[in-house]
Amino acid sequence: VHGDESSGSSTPQMSTIVSIDFGTSRSALAFSHGGEVKVFTPTSAVFRRFDSRKIETALLMDQKSNKVLKFGIPAKHSFVDEDGKDLLFEWFKMHLADLEDSSDNKIIKDQSGRPRKLLDVLSGAFLFMSDEIMNELDKQGLRIGKQETFWVITIPVMWSAAANSMMRKACVAGGMIAHELAQNIRFVNEAEAATHEVIRADGFQAKKGAKFAVLDCGGGTADMTFLELVNLSPVRIREISRPIGAPAGATRIDRNFTHVLETIFGRRFEKIKQTPAFAELMLTFEDAKISFQEGDSGGKVFRFSQVVEDYNARNPKSEYSMSEFASDVQRAMQNNPRFAQIGVRERSLTIPMAMFREWFDSIILEIIELLNEAFENSNTRQVSTVYLVGGFSQSEYVFSKIKAALSLKGIQLIRPEKPDVAIVMGAVRAQLAEAMSVRCAQFNYGIITNTNYDEKKHEKSKSRLVDGKEKVEIYDLFVPQGSEIPNNFETPKKNYFPLREAQTEVSFKLAIIDCESLPNVVYADDHRIKIHSEVTVPVNTRLPMNERSINCQLRFRGVPELVLTNDEGYSLHDLNGLVVKTGGW
Repeated sequence: VHGDESSGSSTPQMSTIVSIDFGTSRSALAFSHGGEVKVFTPTSAVFRRFDSRKIETALLMDQKSNKVLKFGIPAKHSFVDEDGKDLLFEWFKMHLADLEDSSDNKIIKDQSGRPRKLLDVLSGAFLFMSDEIMNELDKQGLRIGKQETFWVITIPVMWSAAANSMMRKACVAGGMIAHELAQNIRFVNEAEAATHEVIRADGFQAKKGAKFAVLDCGGGTADMTFLELVNLSPVRIREISRPIGAPAGATRIDRNFTHVLETIFGRRFEKIKQTPAFAELMLTFEDAKISFQEGDSGGKVFRFSQVVEDYNARNPKSEYSMSEFASDVQRAMQNNPRFAQIGVRERSLTIPMAMFREWFDSIILEIIELLNEAFENSNTRQVSTVYLVGGFSQSEYVFSKIKAALSLKGIQLIRPEKPDVAIVMGAVRAQLAEAMSVRCAQFNYGIITNTNYDEKKHEKSKSRLVDGKEKVEIYDLFVPQGSEIPNNFETPKKNYFPLREAQTEVSFKLAIIDCESLPNVVYADDHRIKIHSEVTVPVNTRLPMNERSINCQLRFRGVPELVLTNDEGYSLHDLNGLVVKTGGW
């Protein structure tokens, strides 16, 4: 049964907005109270020589209590100073990339191979970042609680619903939201968030009707969204095609570099990684990545004297010398033809430009393939400009290569003034003044339900008896793939009843299907169905069976949400007994 159509948004109007750009290698925070957007860098998470608006996504946890001790580069240094007593986690966001079910709280390992549950580590990260920003707001005289704050969390386009749900769980554990269906939070894909910063930048001069794209190149992924400017004042944009992404991130270059070092140092490498000098070395490597350009010749030189000195100070019995280091480099060059051009001189290691270029090119090639695929779509062929954002976009080499590839298609590439923080600042702006008027449905969205068996429509083999009635479990479609979804769109309500008289609760499963066209009937056992989330609400058994109805609709605020109400219009989400379960795809 279809109910009355409802419109509008129930998003709380909160004056303080905080965004978290949770990155693979680096994270960022921003906030607004009264309109101005500011990037916040916790002083407790930065390093004396590392002047950046972003902080390293590194977390130090107490081995016994799982309490967060430090974050960022100081976490790495404390790990070393305490001889690895506590747990150090880096790049743990990558464990979310292949998550198929958020109930699968997988075990991950710290720098020394000690296990912890993924949710514990994620929760620690969000607890630290939310605590830091709350302390900063308190210093500014804004004494508000976490649950009185509106949170905007950025996520990659290619993440599964399970990964997004795991993030929600981490935000609950971090005290930011009361439960997983809390309304003081939203998740925005990274490229869409950056769009809200791009369209307000001085260099944005598109005319009404112009089609453009935003490409976010980060540590773990490359994401892209495609848009049309539909109004200038106020600025309004709409998606013209589904956003896309690929696992082509800058951290792969770091892994290539550390692989070289692991080959050179052998069994010593695990302890080499734990020295303060190694943390400095990786910062120098980051600088080299950003400054690398097409015309560079010779090689990138990295000094290792301090690394060796730190290693010996912590391992006095080793007496590892620079001459041994040079010998280890020579051995690695002889045993691995790919390392043949590596040089060692005057206590330094030289990575040849050809090798550096190869590391970059393997990732850039995947990004260019993503672009080529994107512009084969008839909806995107009129895109005239691409805006490049994200930490990896700061690399001059990346910028020049992507610019050259796009110029062959007659497309202009523009990089904003602060591409590394465009996402986190844009996330706040997206909540302050939503510019996205229409999105393109990435999937088919519906729920799993039961209906009466109809021999003219249903396969007999799919039917089953429930309390003496023949039922069929089917997929009830709410929004077809590719549909235009206005911002804060709410679908018409559909009315459902408990399946059995004795039921004390009802579960609603929000499910997605990645398919351009569906048959008239899709059964619940269809292999294409992926469970996005599941919400269980109590049933008022004091009412007659025909009055136990529950209204269900989907609300879209960037990501779909189940909205469940009773006949009086009261939300069932906050009733005692609410159970939220999450699945994956």
